[in-house]
Order: sequence, then C-alpha cells, then structure tokens
Amino acid sequence: MSGKAPLSLFVRGLVSWRASFFSQKVINQFEPTILDRGLALAELLFDSQWFRNVKKIYYCPIKGSIYYTEIGVSTQLGYQSSFKKEQALTKWTYFLENGFAIDKMDEYWFKFKVLQTKGLIEPTFGVLLKAIFFYFIGMYGYGFLHYSKFKSNFVPIVRCLIKK
Repeated sequence: MSGKAPLSLFVRGLVSWRASFFSQKVINQFEPTILDRGLALAELLFDSQWFRNVKKIYYCPIKGSIYYTEIGVSTQLGYQSSFKKEQALTKWTYFLENGFAIDKMDEYWFKFKVLQTKGLIEPTFGVLLKAIFFYFIGMYGYGFLHYSKFKSNFVPIVRCLIKK
C-alpha cells in the first residue's frame, strides 16, 4: 500500500516480519523490550521493531516460506485467556498512550483495539458499537472491506455479548 507507514500496516495485521528480509542497519536499532508488563506487550514491542525501524518496505511477488496462521502458541489460547484480554488491553493501551500512533488513523486503530479488548472483558452493546465505529475509521484507506478481517475482529465480542 503505497504511502502507508510500515508500522501502520503492521499493527493492522497487513504485513508481517515472517519470511521478510531486513538490513543489519535495521536490526542494530533494536532495543530491549519491556518484560514486566505481560507477554502480549513484550511480544508486540519486539515484533513491531522491524517496522518501527524501517523507512520503506517492498513487496516481492515470489513464493517464500509458508507460515500457517492460527497454529502458534498465543493463537491457541482462545479469547478467554489473559493473553487475549487483560494483557491485550495493556499492550494496546500502551501503544495508544506512548506515541506509537504515526497519525490520527493509527490513533483510531489503537482506540479500536482497546475497545475490542474491553468488549471481550466486559461486553456491552455500547462498546461493540464504538469498536465498530473506530474500526472503520482506523481501517479507512487500508482495505477495510475484507469480510474475513471484519468477522475475525468482531465475532468473538458478539459471542461474549450473547453469553452475557
């Protein structure tokens, strides 16, 4: 997506560091991550460094390694785990409050992620509506009409709301 900051693409799940190449100059800029505020924040702070330290990213239309999503340790924890709830709230609140938003669109995206997580912790119809609002604003210009992305972001909240 031309003109989009690498970090902005990463936090929306539109690029990944897996099967990517980075220069030594980028790797040398890495800083130690915060380890005392939960695994979710530590993981996001580390993984995002690839994209916080680059100026441009390029897409090479070749087949590389295959990464199977939804089979890793954290993805198998389910939406009832602390990793997806309290720890996720910590990580997205941290990103929202500590200057990781490159522009207003990122700020809206982080607000969506905070509300999405709150919807898993204490689901209400109001939180769901606000989350949907910030999702569309935060994804504007990033291809927000992907049905599967919308579904995967909101079905868990709706399920929690129905159970309540």
